[in-house]
Amino acid sequence: MQDDLAIPLGRRRIRPWLALRGLVAVLRDPEDTTAGARFVLGLDGDRAEQNFQRFASDPVGARLLAEGRAMSIVLSDRNALRALPGDSLGGTYLRFIEEESISAEGLAGKLIPVMAEVGALDPARRFFHERGNATHDLWHVVTGYSRDILSSSSWPSARCSYASARTRSYSR
Repeated sequence: MQDDLAIPLGRRRIRPWLALRGLVAVLRDPEDTTAGARFVLGLDGDRAEQNFQRFASDPVGARLLAEGRAMSIVLSDRNALRALPGDSLGGTYLRFIEEESISAEGLAGKLIPVMAEVGALDPARRFFHERGNATHDLWHVVTGYSRDILSSSSWPSARCSYASARTRSYSR
């Protein structure tokens, strides 16, 4: 299976009309997560594939792909998060999602229509994208940036998802 992962699905082009449609909708409603995703994914081009290739070629990333454990399940286990110290990343994340009335599974649901517009993914790439989407709000906690589209697409916050795909500490 590892050899199959090294074969790119083909070049994904930047989709300016998708991005523009997302941007216009976000300007009308800054809380529109689906529109924000259209904006970001419309500008993504081949970046996601490059990040996936790095992830899949890393021993830890390959192990995570083989295990297939969904990060959204881990981040949705509020009882497990409550068992962590309040000042830990997990405890802070729990406070953040409760204060904001959001969840990893809620974010995933809002991204379904956008992923359908962008195109189908094989199971490994879908796992990688879903993992990145599920951890999106963790980066808000780590960086201290708010959830608005400007903060989500600003340099530190937007680059964190890129950096997380490059780091060797995916999950140990």
